[in-house]
Amino acid sequence: MLTFDDVVRITSDLPGVEVGTSYGTPALRVGKKLICRMWEDGETMVLKPLEDIELQFLMDTQPEVFFQTPHYEGWPTILIHLSRIDEAQLRELIGQCWERLAPKKLLAARAE
Repeated sequence: MLTFDDVVRITSDLPGVEVGTSYGTPALRVGKKLICRMWEDGETMVLKPLEDIELQFLMDTQPEVFFQTPHYEGWPTILIHLSRIDEAQLRELIGQCWERLAPKKLLAARAE
């Protein structure tokens, strides 16, 4: 099972990612924008932001990995069972979120 330490490791090549907390759980941010955080159960990750079509596709095609609770419905946020996702897919999803949230300066630094 992947852990938050694994999430930190696989994002170490993304400029400007900072480890902190959100709602009392470990979290990653770029600038002041939240990329992801651990859910209170310590085994599920909350990832944002995603487009509605991406959210629905992930939940429809891999419901054993991706889900939402009523609390998150209507928000560009998805819950991920870390025990059921492979590292490559998680890396890709977090990278996509980082690209949407990172300031232009950091995007340029990564392109170099």
